Amino acid sequence: AFRADKLDLNVFGIARSTINTLAEREKVLRDLVNGREEQLENLQKEARQLHEALRIPEDEWERFTTLHPGITSEDLRAWTAQLEGLAAQRHMRLANLIQAQREKLLQLHQEMRSPKTVIDGDLLPLETEEVSEAVLKRHEERVAQVEEQVATLRPIYSLLEKRLEARAARALLAEETKDPER
Repeated sequence: AFRADKLDLNVFGIARSTINTLAEREKVLRDLVNGREEQLENLQKEARQLHEALRIPEDEWERFTTLHPGITSEDLRAWTAQLEGLAAQRHMRLANLIQAQREKLLQLHQEMRSPKTVIDGDLLPLETEEVSEAVLKRHEERVAQVEEQVATLRPIYSLLEKRLEARAARALLAEETKDPER
């Protein structure tokens, strides 16, 4: 039976120590590639989230990903710089992003027909809060909560509106049938 560990590699001109060294080097390189792929995936995920939050046109994302598709050191540096740039841009635009979340929250509350006290509780004057990532995150989380509530209430509101329309139609019909000139 053939056994690779008994094979005399010197016959092929390759020493066992050379094969072992190459195998170790391959493992190191595979680990490096795996680490870079994971790093690239994380950078891309964070950059994508910021890209969407900043509402940057999709063609810019496509252009950047086309220019930096690999796991080379240069590509990773470019992705890191891109992420840092997007984070800086987001920080500069925090006040506008917070205001957009507040407007969305107000729109959702109006759709839900929330009482003024609830709306006022969600929309404290912006001057009372500092402009920070934490404030933006709190607004984003509240918008998500209210969106869930709105999704739950939409079918109910739809049924209520149909009922009100039916009542109005019935009242109109009753009014028309009472008309003596009819």
